[in-house]
Amino acid sequence: MVAEDTNDYAALFDGIKAIVFDLDGTLYQYKADIRHYYDSTAGQTITDFGATKTQAEGTALARQSYDETGSSMIVPAAIVGKPVEELLYAFNRNLLPEHTVEISRRAAQERHLLEALQTRTKLAILSHSTEEVIHRTLAYIAMDDLFHPVIGIDNVGFSMKNHEKTPFLHVLEQLDLAPHEVLFVEDSPENCFHPKELGMRTALIKYGLYDKEEHRTIGYNRYIDGRFENLFHFLHRADKHIHTPDKTPHPAATVHPPHL
Repeated sequence: MVAEDTNDYAALFDGIKAIVFDLDGTLYQYKADIRHYYDSTAGQTITDFGATKTQAEGTALARQSYDETGSSMIVPAAIVGKPVEELLYAFNRNLLPEHTVEISRRAAQERHLLEALQTRTKLAILSHSTEEVIHRTLAYIAMDDLFHPVIGIDNVGFSMKNHEKTPFLHVLEQLDLAPHEVLFVEDSPENCFHPKELGMRTALIKYGLYDKEEHRTIGYNRYIDGRFENLFHFLHRADKHIHTPDKTPHPAATVHPPHL
């Protein structure tokens, strides 16, 4: 396990004027059966479009497409001759937060910390989900009033964070900030490459779909500025180290520290 004190908190948080969060696997923990739910939902969506005859065949095609392209809908879209955006919209509409989101036992404390940070820095979201699904999910976890802007994959021409810089350039434009003033928080190591290349700072939340220990992220480690066990761990540290714009220390929110 990566020890908490390996993070250089001053380098990570100093001068930060905005924190941009990923959504799933970052602002919430997945339910234990999320892989099955994603697979079956993708399979049904693909079958509904006529790319396969059964949900099981659709699920297999979704996995193949994801392995080959990074998206479960690119190959099926090509088979049925429809824009991939049309399949992605349908897939996102079929995802329900009650089947994807594990409500944190620290949800109230996490909201309290986000509210405290909101007085000192901008909070935004950049996700591979559509904007509609982001708002639906944020409402489910009682955070829909905390983030602006909220940028979904449909707001950036369905450009993917692990494929190109477009989503990050868009969020920088919306925030009207320089890259070094923005911290991007993500649960997928590969999505830290482009923001770091642009000059943003990056933090990795280590829960999500896959193990995020350092030896498992070789190839991306130099693009990750800080590692955190969970959202609460990140917020607790951000609250202590991010000050008001005039650099005067701000009283930290009163929460119990994480037991890590």
